[in-house]
Amino acid sequence: MLAPSLLLLEVQYAVAKRYRNKQASEGQLQGTFPALMRIFRAFAPLDLSLAEAAAHISSKAGPLGNAVSRPFSVYDSIYIALAVAHQATLRTADHTQASVASEFNVAALIIS
Repeated sequence: MLAPSLLLLEVQYAVAKRYRNKQASEGQLQGTFPALMRIFRAFAPLDLSLAEAAAHISSKAGPLGNAVSRPFSVYDSIYIALAVAHQATLRTADHTQASVASEFNVAALIIS
């Protein structure tokens, strides 16, 4: 699986919040990056091309009046832009993100 490098920071932040609330151990906090490195085969850097594609998706997602308000999260758009660039299936637990992905002809697999 391929993921944007942003995922490293998003997951680290989530685990750090849980650690501060005493819902995760120090070992879990320190093990975040190694665990992600075992799961994903590669991390795509956020280069200009990916950033521009994500900004485009963010600004164009969802017609007015749809459940998706404009602009759609640029951070969530990075994952969609990466899927577009690699002609890959987006794996997400976010139904809204999956809906936006379909607007850009990206197949999405909802995970739980």
